[in-house]
Formats: sequence, C-alpha cells, structure tokens
Amino acid sequence: RDATLLRSQLEPWSTMALRRRLVADFGEKRTNDGRSWADDDVSRGQVMDQLLRLYQEEASKEGKCHDGNGRAVVNVSGTLVEESIRKRVLHSLREFWTSKSSSAGNRERPSIAAENYMILCSPTMFDATSQNAAKAAIKLKKYEALWNLAHEAINSVDPFFAS
Repeated sequence: RDATLLRSQLEPWSTMALRRRLVADFGEKRTNDGRSWADDDVSRGQVMDQLLRLYQEEASKEGKCHDGNGRAVVNVSGTLVEESIRKRVLHSLREFWTSKSSSAGNRERPSIAAENYMILCSPTMFDATSQNAAKAAIKLKKYEALWNLAHEAINSVDPFFAS
C-alpha cells in the first residue's frame, strides 16, 4: 500500500474512529438512505468511501494544490529539531535498521509498502491489565533508547505536546 494515499493513512484507524470523523469533522450524521453511520449494518467500506469522498470534495472546494494522488498539498512551517538530537535519532534508527531484530525486514503493518516498519506505543494507551499493554511494555523496554530520543526531539520543540 502506498503510504502517501489518504486511504492508506486511514486504514489503521478503527471503523468507530472513522465513523466519529464523519460526524465530528464533516457533520455527517446519516447515510443517503437515512441510516446512522453508527449502525452496525453500515460497513467499514461504506464509511471509508464516504470519508474519502468528503475529503476530496473539501479539497476541491478550497481550491487547494494537489499532489499526483489527488491529496491536497499543505505547506506549513515547522520547527527544526536541533542537529545534535537529529544526529542521535538518526544513529539510533540506523542501529535498529541494521540490528538482528530488523534484518529480515520488520513489517508490523505488511499492507504498508516499506522494508521496515515498527510501531512503538506507550503501555498507557492500553488497559494496564491487558495482554496488549504487557506486549507494548516489553517492546518499549527493548527500544527504550529510541523511544527516549523521539520524546527528547518532540520535547525540544513542543514541550506541551510531549507531556
């Protein structure tokens, strides 16, 4: 899957999160035939198609510049992370890339076209007693240095967001 496509970026989201986005971001409460987007008989495919259509309409109305995939191009100014932090993050990522654990190609999301793809989640994202929380904690411990560097980079430019 091409990670530059909006569909690819929305695929990891739960159906419920996509439904919430339809309602919260676009005010879409009902399907064309009057059903609620929350109804179980409204499929994920229907929700995704409607969401993609609405994003496309929004971009067309605003007359935004588009890339080759029909996505609106938005240029924003960011804050550059200081070079010493960037170098340490890059070094840590290269170590991960060449490590035994990623040498076969770490593909946690095989549907994303990438040689190596890893997701680090804070165990606080899960119920503390769940198996997912336990797995996340083990993985986070294994990659703690990379996690800490990523946090340091974010904290250096946006302490509020990092907290």
